[in-house]
Amino acid sequence: MKEKYINFTVKQRRLIAIILSLSCPFLTLIFCNRYKSTHVLLSLILSFIIALYIFIKKTINLKITKKRFILISFISIYIIKVLSGYNNHNMDLINMVFDKLLHFKIKTIFLSFVVGLCALPVTMYFVSVFLDKIGSKVLSFIKSLSKTEKRYLIIVFIISIIISFASIYFTTAFSKPVYDGNIVNYDVIYTSDSGALLKGNTYVNASFVENDIRQPLFGIFALPFGVIAHFVSNVLFLVDFNFSYELIMTIIQYMLVAITTIMLGQLLKIKEENKKYFYLLFMCSYTYLLFSLVLEQYVIGLFYLILAIYMHYKNPEKINYSYIGAVGTLITSGIIFPLITKIKNLKQWVKDVFKCFLAFCGVFIIGGQLPQIITGPEMLKYLLGNFAHKLTFMDKVYQFTHFIKGIFIANPGHLKVLKHIPGYQLYSYNSINIIGVAILVLCIVGFVINHKNKIARLSALWVLFSVILLLIVGWGTVENGLVLYSLYFAWAYLILYYLLIEKLCLNKTLFKIIIICSCLIMLIFNISELINMFKFAIEYYGVI
Repeated sequence: MKEKYINFTVKQRRLIAIILSLSCPFLTLIFCNRYKSTHVLLSLILSFIIALYIFIKKTINLKITKKRFILISFISIYIIKVLSGYNNHNMDLINMVFDKLLHFKIKTIFLSFVVGLCALPVTMYFVSVFLDKIGSKVLSFIKSLSKTEKRYLIIVFIISIIISFASIYFTTAFSKPVYDGNIVNYDVIYTSDSGALLKGNTYVNASFVENDIRQPLFGIFALPFGVIAHFVSNVLFLVDFNFSYELIMTIIQYMLVAITTIMLGQLLKIKEENKKYFYLLFMCSYTYLLFSLVLEQYVIGLFYLILAIYMHYKNPEKINYSYIGAVGTLITSGIIFPLITKIKNLKQWVKDVFKCFLAFCGVFIIGGQLPQIITGPEMLKYLLGNFAHKLTFMDKVYQFTHFIKGIFIANPGHLKVLKHIPGYQLYSYNSINIIGVAILVLCIVGFVINHKNKIARLSALWVLFSVILLLIVGWGTVENGLVLYSLYFAWAYLILYYLLIEKLCLNKTLFKIIIICSCLIMLIFNISELINMFKFAIEYYGVI
């Protein structure tokens, strides 16, 4: 028998709307946990105003059963519990106010409990909306998967468990590097920030320093994955929490990379018998092998980027609000704004883009990230150091050609000690990489002969974007760290390479031979390089 929905009267709905409006600033307070009190206060006021508009001016359609209410309550309480572990800074601010005005202090743990309790109602509402809007689409996506796609996910899941456990069990280098008893925040494996990301738990700590203007809403959109990792670590593992949390986050990264590959395959409308070759090409590339191991924000940024592209092409008539996740997790993804909605006429498109912008502002403010705008000029000044103002154009050309090669085949790394901290870094380049140039030419040819394919056109534009950002602007070339951005751009190069082979090889056997040979060549070089990397990791960052 189907469970009945709880019926709310008009008065009850109005009361709930008021409670949710009052609750919203407390959730903002939890998210906004490292900024000055004046910035926080402004965030809370604006959060309350937005909440009033959402919950009072707009009609709330409350449809909920008793069982669903219990489930939402449990999830929301757990989320508040996780988030409350990172909001001591604001509890200190509140205590300072109490101390100055009333001359007494309240224990931080009690204050945190009260703030969390006050934030619970609106958290329950957002969880309910998330389950309604997102949960149903996730289930629909899973049900729509073909046998090949399901097998691919199962294989990746099994591989992820084995490799993730092995890498974390033997070394800390790929997740939270520890050297001489201290966590190393940066530059252990290339220029990755894995140590800092886990030390401050960037996945659930929205205002952590790494969640800056480059990825302003990362902590909001990574929250579902971080909470899942917390829950599985707490419930299923009778081992050290840090170990299990790193393990689950690494497995989640594997699965997100696999799901993005499936979405791309669906957009390309690849034949069922060819999907396994498409997946194999991606899995054997150095970029995908590397970022399956190293915990980095770019994995989640890539997931939301591909999701935004996927949602647009699957339903171009509707406003693509998943764009907020793409630009929120990596600001450069804002370049795909034409995919917010289909351009029927310019006036309507501008209106739809404006609606999406307002929604972004709402998430930005309620998510406690308004202070990023206030402190933005200082952050931008700091980030300008990533531009290659000290390098010649040819220096950037050298790096860029090696970057392209590194998407498919690993560039050799070596031990480099910086400030007494050992790291595994790329060599400095003083020549053009011929393989990189050849791959770029093949990708261009792949686009030319597939120019009618809309995903091929998008891929070509994304390759062009990589040229502008990495070669012309020179982002990241000062530190010789373009490998860090390879996952973000790799899908476009891999797609164009795949489409080239598919188009040229009309004979199925020849197509299979070339794909398999390409994968074998990549694996031979990539596994060799990964073995060297593991040797370094175990020697300098081995688990005692």
